[in-house]
Amino acid sequence: MSMDWPVVNYSYPPRLKEWYKEGILFRLWFNLYRERCLFDERMFSSAQIPHSGPVKNAFGLHEFFMGTQYIDAGYEATCYYREVECKACFEKAKELFGGNEAAKFITPNTERGGRPPDLLVFDPRTGAFRFVECKFRGERPTKAQPKRFAEIEDFLNRYPPPCKRALTSSDPRWKVLFPPLEPGKWIHMARLVPAAHL
Repeated sequence: MSMDWPVVNYSYPPRLKEWYKEGILFRLWFNLYRERCLFDERMFSSAQIPHSGPVKNAFGLHEFFMGTQYIDAGYEATCYYREVECKACFEKAKELFGGNEAAKFITPNTERGGRPPDLLVFDPRTGAFRFVECKFRGERPTKAQPKRFAEIEDFLNRYPPPCKRALTSSDPRWKVLFPPLEPGKWIHMARLVPAAHL
């Protein structure tokens, strides 16, 4: 199955990965955005997030970086929206998706069959949302993602959420954050590329 969603390149400072792995960025972002959905206190118990010093095989950079870009643009974003990860974010997802059944299907606690996309991005004023899958340059989709993402889009089209269609923005400043989606599509990919390589 092919990945048939829009792919946009999004640039980041060349040393961003280094700063993140060294443990510099997470605490800074947490303090700046602590009242937002993107960050949760339980992240400080993760051995894969460099919250208190260097971590060799650090996880989360692309989700956190892209999430802060959406917050700075006036939207909300969360990457911990499974019930087992963050109850409050799951409750928000349940509201956005149209109920418990929809939330349990889209973001179940089990990873069997594949996870949903990295980011749930939404407009807190309207409840409109879209998903963003974040990849670094050259990173390929996992084996499960094409099927899982197609299932999510099919579900949302069969059982439309309150917003009826995916979040968009007419503001030209945020064009790269909100590439156009064809009718019935809810997902796009943001491919992170170091600024020096664009």
